[in-house]
Amino acid sequence: MKIKKLATTFAALVISASSLSANSVLAAESIPENNQFENHVNDENNQVSKLFVDFIDEAFNEADTISVTNIDGNDVTSTFTNVFSDLHANGDYKGIQEIIIDQHLSLAKQQNTLIPETNKSNLKTPNGVRSETTSKAFYRIATESKGKFRKEWVVTLRSNFSYDDRTYRITNASSPTITLTTAHFGASFTPALEDISTSSSFLGQTATFNASYRMRAVLGISAGDLPLGFNLNFGNFTETFSAMPSALQY
Repeated sequence: MKIKKLATTFAALVISASSLSANSVLAAESIPENNQFENHVNDENNQVSKLFVDFIDEAFNEADTISVTNIDGNDVTSTFTNVFSDLHANGDYKGIQEIIIDQHLSLAKQQNTLIPETNKSNLKTPNGVRSETTSKAFYRIATESKGKFRKEWVVTLRSNFSYDDRTYRITNASSPTITLTTAHFGASFTPALEDISTSSSFLGQTATFNASYRMRAVLGISAGDLPLGFNLNFGNFTETFSAMPSALQY
């Protein structure tokens, strides 16, 4: 199967590039087949959303805005775009999505913008310090712990940082806020983030922002042995990104 072969190729390239052990990336044989899910979920799992298509299109068309990391937090963006360029050219978004799920990849889209000089948050202060805002959107797709529902969502981390306008060294970085900006769950689910923890750090000219959370959804209908109001657990996730002063990014 072509998808399994590409998954194997991707896993092998990632292991080679990062010198990781063979256990750090799942083998291609573990790609979930549709018959592992109940019939009422099959139609949903055979489709890809516009949300996913837009993320993938941007990954290939505007590579500098997208980053891809594996389960160990290693950046595999270059490997991802190189291995799956043919699938994207053929419009096989489902094939790409299956491998993202199998390899536990995380896709993120940087949303930094230059702040105009007329914006007060970016004006020089008397002590020569400037401030900027930054954000990054993270795409996730996961199956809840009962194995019945696969859902996708986007969370966005936003924060701000300050720096010396002569050396560009960071002087302060605020803990980020995390927002559930998009949740393709359907009317029968009420999704929410819980157990949220955020932090920030800075070193030299780089600020780093982190957020961890659990994704859950309350079931608004009864489904098989799951009663109305059942709390579905889609797992724990950690998102992180770094930012530098805009003058160093462009």
